[in-house]
Amino acid sequence: MSLGTGISRQKFALLLLLGLLLLISFAPAGAQSAQPPRIGVLLSRFSIQSPETEQFRQALRTLQYEEGKNIVLEWRSAEGNYSNLPRLLYEIFASRPDIIVVEGTVAALQIKQANLGIPVVLVAVNDPLASGLVQSLARPGGDMTGLSMMATDIATKRLALLKESMPSLKNVGVLSDASVTWHESTLVALDQEAGQLDMWLTPARVAGMDGIALAFAELRRAKAKAVYALDSALFDRNADKLLSSAKAAKLPVVHGHREGVKEGALLSYSADFGDMFRRSAQYVDRILKGEKPADIPIEQATKFELVVNLKIAKQFGLTIPDSILLRADEVIQ
Repeated sequence: MSLGTGISRQKFALLLLLGLLLLISFAPAGAQSAQPPRIGVLLSRFSIQSPETEQFRQALRTLQYEEGKNIVLEWRSAEGNYSNLPRLLYEIFASRPDIIVVEGTVAALQIKQANLGIPVVLVAVNDPLASGLVQSLARPGGDMTGLSMMATDIATKRLALLKESMPSLKNVGVLSDASVTWHESTLVALDQEAGQLDMWLTPARVAGMDGIALAFAELRRAKAKAVYALDSALFDRNADKLLSSAKAAKLPVVHGHREGVKEGALLSYSADFGDMFRRSAQYVDRILKGEKPADIPIEQATKFELVVNLKIAKQFGLTIPDSILLRADEVIQ
């Protein structure tokens, strides 16, 4: 079997995981009732020790669960390196969890494919219905429930915020990751929104890290005046390369996360991930008390964060209007 590409290695790792899972046998969750419940937490992008994951811990404590005493948390994080997810998922499964809490759509899809038969709480997935993770938002069916980020709504809101920040903007470059299937549907929604805002999109599809600089050069030639980077692990892992390419091309960037703004993007608008981690603890509590994931409705994000980098705005000669600054959750000077 050739392992010449990252994609094939990941597929091989997942197949190996599925084979190993068949060799593991353990008692059903009910047979382990004498032990504290064990919760496996699989993180795609966030670190184990982060402000967002701390909100999950605090919420559990509020619900009278104390880590190491009456609940056990088995943490694993890929920290943006998604090729590690199959191995980390195997490690969590081998720890015999009663529930798995998973952050990120890619990791959730791998759990779905593995068909572990364990209740799963979703945190910050883009669209659990369109991704095929659940049968419906009201009655998910299967083993999964949790929280959705409302990715399409957030995406169009970001575009509107960019227009409000740059009123004369017409040509917007959009970076999409060729390996992310849902980017295509997001591009359709963004194109419709752009028409309403008297703008047009110039899409640039990126295949791998080396494609980032090429995409910016393409957008520069197409005379784009700003760049919208869609949410992607590729762009998160290579934020330094993305933003240095943007600087070289003299194009301000709208990013999906506050970390990107701190590193040099113009602004970001996203779900409040800390709030989503906090709310996910309630799902854990409900399942531990006997409710089935199939019957617990998926909830959508209700809190959002707007972060603006005034230093970057000044570098590009932009004056961010007060209508944006007054709504911002954080302004970087």
